[in-house]
Amino acid sequence: MWMTLTIVAVLLSLIWSLTGRVTCRTRRKSFWSIIGNVGLFKPSEAVKAHRRLRKIYGDIYTIMIFHKPIIFVHGFDNIRELLVKHGDVFSERPRSLVTDLVEGNGVIWSSGPMWKETRSFALTTLRKFGFGRRCLESQIMEEVDCLMEKLENYENEAFNIQNVLNSSTANVICSLLFGRRFAYDDARFKRLIDLLSKAFSSINTSSPVFLFPSLCNIRIFNIDPLLENRHALRAFVNEMIDEHRRNLDGDHINDFIDAFLLEQKQRSNEFNTTFTGDLGS
Repeated sequence: MWMTLTIVAVLLSLIWSLTGRVTCRTRRKSFWSIIGNVGLFKPSEAVKAHRRLRKIYGDIYTIMIFHKPIIFVHGFDNIRELLVKHGDVFSERPRSLVTDLVEGNGVIWSSGPMWKETRSFALTTLRKFGFGRRCLESQIMEEVDCLMEKLENYENEAFNIQNVLNSSTANVICSLLFGRRFAYDDARFKRLIDLLSKAFSSINTSSPVFLFPSLCNIRIFNIDPLLENRHALRAFVNEMIDEHRRNLDGDHINDFIDAFLLEQKQRSNEFNTTFTGDLGS
């Protein structure tokens, strides 16, 4: 009982301090100014709710989640205008608990010049290996054949197809990143799929801890499992990078990691570049 009251008191104090105090004249409205639009709709009904809000407020509107404004944009033309025509302006990524956990420099989490350089290199390199082009069809068809063979092994037995489809999709990505596909029963590959599944399932952005990172110090909001999963994923990727670094041949670039390592080697004397950092991040 006392623990619950203490947690509630801490939450209210944090919200109060982050949203700012209100005057006596607006005290009746203070509660709504604190929680914002929290509770406007159920997370499970988010898609339907946003369709309804779009009809009322138009293609662009803002929802307050406690003290944080979140802008929603609908419509292909609007999204293209923001992310394609004016991508440089809207490429900044806000700091959050997720970005602090990842601690990476990739396309998703970086901003500014780092984002431009990383994005340009990633798009150019992935196209060379067939991404978005017809030449990737052979790799996809190879994976389809392996997927069909796996499905035939179940014969008439019931099974959960999600794991098989996740593995099949991941293998196409692995062929681009690592230059190889894995057998579905490969121990390392099964561990990778398990780590990725845990990463996506354990990140609940509606949790208060993502709005108020200081809550990490409270036991019920413990994020140690997230940190452990992050370390395990990074260890897996670093292991693959070390293998590529040992076998790197500048005349035979087979995948994205080889291309990055070669670019890193060629630009080793530059200081203001993203290719001097840790590829594993």
